[in-house]
Amino acid sequence: MSGIMGVDRASSSPCPIASGPLGKARRARGLSRFLRFIGSLGSAGFLVVSLILAALLAGCGESADTRLSESLPGESEPGRERPVVLDMVEDLPAAWVGYETLGSVFDRREEARFTQGWYTLQYVDAQRRAIWSKGPKSVVEIVVLEVKDRKLTLDLAPLDARGKLPHQNIRVFWNDVDLGRFLLGWERQTLEISLPAEAQRPGLNRLVIAPLYWISPIAVGLSFDSRQVGVRLYDFQLSGTGREPANSQERVSAEGNRILQPQNSVIAWHYVLPQSARLKMNLQRGARSNSSGGLWQVVVRAESGAESVVAELAAEEFGERELDIDLADYSGQMAAIQAIFRPYTGGDGEGTIRLERARIEGVEFEQDVLLSLERKPYNVLVVLFDTLRADYLEPYGSQTVKTPALTQFAQRGFSFDQAHANASWTRPSVASLWTGLHPSGHTVLDPNSSLPESVPYLPELFAESGYLTLAVSNNAHFSKEFGFGRGYAHLFDYFAERDSTLLEAPSPEAQAGRVWDRFLAQGFEAQDEKPVFAVLHEIDPHSPYAAPAPYSEMYDFGYSGNVDGWLKEYTEHLLVFKAVNDHGPWLDESAKREIRSLYSAEVSFIDGYFGALLERLEASGQRDRTLVVFLSDHGEQLFDHGIWGHGRSLYQEEVRVPLIFSLPGVLPEGGRSEALVQLADVAPTLLDMMGLAVPETIHGKSLLPEMLGMPAAAGSPPSIYAWSNLLLYDEGTNYYRSKKLTSLRFGEWKLVRTSQRKGQLHHAYELYDLENDPDEKNDRWAERPVAAHTLRQMLESKISLDAKMQFSPVEAEPLDSEVHENLRALGYVE
Repeated sequence: MSGIMGVDRASSSPCPIASGPLGKARRARGLSRFLRFIGSLGSAGFLVVSLILAALLAGCGESADTRLSESLPGESEPGRERPVVLDMVEDLPAAWVGYETLGSVFDRREEARFTQGWYTLQYVDAQRRAIWSKGPKSVVEIVVLEVKDRKLTLDLAPLDARGKLPHQNIRVFWNDVDLGRFLLGWERQTLEISLPAEAQRPGLNRLVIAPLYWISPIAVGLSFDSRQVGVRLYDFQLSGTGREPANSQERVSAEGNRILQPQNSVIAWHYVLPQSARLKMNLQRGARSNSSGGLWQVVVRAESGAESVVAELAAEEFGERELDIDLADYSGQMAAIQAIFRPYTGGDGEGTIRLERARIEGVEFEQDVLLSLERKPYNVLVVLFDTLRADYLEPYGSQTVKTPALTQFAQRGFSFDQAHANASWTRPSVASLWTGLHPSGHTVLDPNSSLPESVPYLPELFAESGYLTLAVSNNAHFSKEFGFGRGYAHLFDYFAERDSTLLEAPSPEAQAGRVWDRFLAQGFEAQDEKPVFAVLHEIDPHSPYAAPAPYSEMYDFGYSGNVDGWLKEYTEHLLVFKAVNDHGPWLDESAKREIRSLYSAEVSFIDGYFGALLERLEASGQRDRTLVVFLSDHGEQLFDHGIWGHGRSLYQEEVRVPLIFSLPGVLPEGGRSEALVQLADVAPTLLDMMGLAVPETIHGKSLLPEMLGMPAAAGSPPSIYAWSNLLLYDEGTNYYRSKKLTSLRFGEWKLVRTSQRKGQLHHAYELYDLENDPDEKNDRWAERPVAAHTLRQMLESKISLDAKMQFSPVEAEPLDSEVHENLRALGYVE
């Protein structure tokens, strides 16, 4: 739920009606109810109430510098209908397409069916391939066209560690039905398992194999293989399945506005259905239909578990037929819409059907929101502290780490509790921050990327509007070398002075004073009144977590080990993270606690720095006309999921960040929102506040309505997108060795997709219910197929749409020595 929470504001105004921006928003919300009330009193009552109201408002005049006014609709008004069309032809590439076949499951075209808990397929010999299971559950997506009693045959073998491990056993599930537990011998073997009709569903089904244990062969002295393997699957068969497609013409395909669907196939679209949803299409017999015919069905399955056959036609009934199917019972729900085409028993399975202009039509409601803000050329100061987790800050719930300056700042600002970075390492994240585009849009995706000149860039837009633009960077990822210098009158590479700064100005107050006097004062203390757009990108609390005294002792618990060997002697930076995460464990629980304590010390240090910086801004006389934004580019894993650092995952500890806006007298003070927002929203918010045009290509949205208490638009909740790549660089940045990670958050559901290394086709997925599992410990991909595939289709559609944007990737120029040295010091290159 989004909205304003916990606003505390003292007011000295004599007005008996709530004052200030938030008070005015609340008054506007009640306006329609009040007008309906006085309208019911008749003309005499209306006159009396009007006189009373006039007297009350006489003491509530607005001063000449009033900055905010807004008009809101009544809360009871549902809003304006807007038609919605979900184009199923356009969405076909992101839909799930499967075939029921008799042939080997290890067809290269079918690799995508292994959606979770598998390593990549490998050749056993010149003809045969096999696949190792990975972790506690391994999922295979399987198509069933007709529900009937069947036999499932598994050809598999355990890791042969006889004498070192107990016998392996596996538990097998079909959808949510437990088919039993099976004890395995040490050799390759075949299991035949009864699969009753009641366990099956028409369309997409799931086979889940859960081994007793999984372990690396190197751990038991069998090989140098470090993968955590369970069982090796050579093949599986399902009795009573159809004929394998003989050629590409018998695969599902699209031509113009039509889909060609052959027999023995299923097309499963997954949507959050709009209100008043209807499924519409023109259905025609395909060119190769034959006398043996077949049965075509549409089966709808909701996330709630409800399922129904909403259309069923025999092939001989096709002709040219318009379908118009009412799906209103599923409106507002996640649902799978499955087109299933199967031959009759004994048929040859060679027919096709054409689905023309297949679509889902419906409506959603828009609120009529009129927001009027006096858009002045306010100063802007964006303060970014690198690698800062939201949950280590007092305004975001930390009970341990002390951040008094930020607490005070939050009381004068508006905080977003669910703000997320669009990447888990700096360069793609700040590219999203300053362009309003997701990483797949701005194309800054890997260590060799630079920001394309054709991408709209916030500093340029401010400079073109008459602002003095300044930036101070203490991280080489945000530098001219990677395309971020555009639009700045001055971009100061402060990272080149990192070592001397730590020696000459070790305290947070000294460091803040140094940055202000040398870089920021020329804008905020200038006499020409030119508005300033300034960015300070500080490196802490990024590793090596070296806060000076007294901060270094703030969270000391008496540790006496050698974790300093990993941190303070930080001379082989990249190898440190590789060693700890890939080859350990060398860190016991006390060492991990010490690392968290040192990180906490850095957080308290930067809090003091931020407080001192705000004091200098206050002393300049510019605080009341300066919008200050506090945020981070990403978080940090501190062994929450067993690893250390960032850029290795898209779990919440790496992507949830602080985001606070403060402009006293204009924005609500002490306001909070649970709305799902992202760093890509910052650029359009700043442009909106200054009255500047927002580029049409932008992905983010303005957060001003949320901060001013506007009602959220009806319909689906927003989704946010994040991207990263596993940081496995060595000299020369061997990016091709990396895994690519993408995630999509929709409401309380979060999907993470891991793409295997280059040359390997299939993806692996994780699904989390963050409302009930905020720490992302209980992967629900195997148990919640409709939610899983709804987010998967959203993600695939998003990636496909962004690929059509006009921005082409740009390779960075060779790095100069200072940039290379800073990246080496931070652990990004050797």
